[in-house]
Amino acid sequence: ADACATCGTVALALAAASGRAPRVYVGTVLGGPERGLFNQGCTGAATYLPYHNFDFTAVLASSAPWGKWLWAPSHWCPYAPTALDAALTEELWGHWLAFLTSGRPLDSWREVREAPSGSYAHALLGARGGTEMVAGWKTEACRELDRSLGIG
Repeated sequence: ADACATCGTVALALAAASGRAPRVYVGTVLGGPERGLFNQGCTGAATYLPYHNFDFTAVLASSAPWGKWLWAPSHWCPYAPTALDAALTEELWGHWLAFLTSGRPLDSWREVREAPSGSYAHALLGARGGTEMVAGWKTEACRELDRSLGIG
């Protein structure tokens, strides 16, 4: 599932970059809740992965006056974020605010064309609480997915 979502997003970004789009950015949130979140009942296995809508939930909760301690979906157990969690939400909010005010993310997130020839720049959001740029994130997994689906 991860490769499917990533590959589709990357394909759209690269199509935009090959067209007339002046600036194109693509990234994946890798950082999840550092201590793990528990679903209903506060039992069972915790998730340490950035679940669907995690970035939005974390940033929204951390900005609310009561949110620092309710940093989880409403039907999940309360979660007190760690310093690394807080760094992730600050980085995400910084990118979003920069997009809103300037049309670009923070300087730590590079445009897709800013990579070695034949590759693309991909932001890994939440890597140690910040943004790490890599060239060609999951390129081989996307090629394999294309082959297995008969697309490529």
